[in-house]
Amino acid sequence: MINEINVNSLSEAIIQLENGSQYHNQLPFLITIKDVSKRDLDKKKYSFSNIIDDFFNDNKLDNRWNPCNDWYLSYSRRLLRKIKNKTMLDYAANILIEDKNTRRCVINTNIDQDMINGFCPALSLIQFKIVNNKLEMYAYWRSQEAIIAFPLNTLCMFSYQRKMLCKIKKKYKGVKLGKYTAFVNEMQYDDWDNYNTKEKEKKFKFYCSIIDYRGEVEYDKNYER
Repeated sequence: MINEINVNSLSEAIIQLENGSQYHNQLPFLITIKDVSKRDLDKKKYSFSNIIDDFFNDNKLDNRWNPCNDWYLSYSRRLLRKIKNKTMLDYAANILIEDKNTRRCVINTNIDQDMINGFCPALSLIQFKIVNNKLEMYAYWRSQEAIIAFPLNTLCMFSYQRKMLCKIKKKYKGVKLGKYTAFVNEMQYDDWDNYNTKEKEKKFKFYCSIIDYRGEVEYDKNYER
């Protein structure tokens, strides 16, 4: 059995997750969002954070994959890691450019050290497909937090989907952004009302994989805890 959510926008998915008490059942989720361009989210819910504005601005969020002094998305270390001077996104884009109908455009986030340390990342893999001239994206998550993390994690995935589109649009000029589908093996529901502002900020940064001014070492220590 599985919890299946099929909606037009991210905000519709959030409403179902927040109001669906039937989802508190530890079953996996299959969530499909058809229109990744819609951003009608309630920013007030994230008022505890002083960096939230960038999540609601496509250009700013797209730039947060690049390491910088104040904060950036930690998954850039995996999804944009380099092998022989090319990023994982470059390799994946080339696979798609060489074959529009490929089933092999897959990016795996795991590295050998994960198995040694026993710390598997929440996001395991991403796959891209072109269907009916639309770039579709599929993501497998071992777990996600439903109320705060899922919406922001999904905005980050939309951003990565845009990055792939930019890589392939010279070859496929008519291709547009398509649906985003996430398989979440376990969705957790935190009681955010019982957290103070400092606790909310800390959990928000951890769940959304943010490396801030304290650096990568501090983030990794927090992850291990």
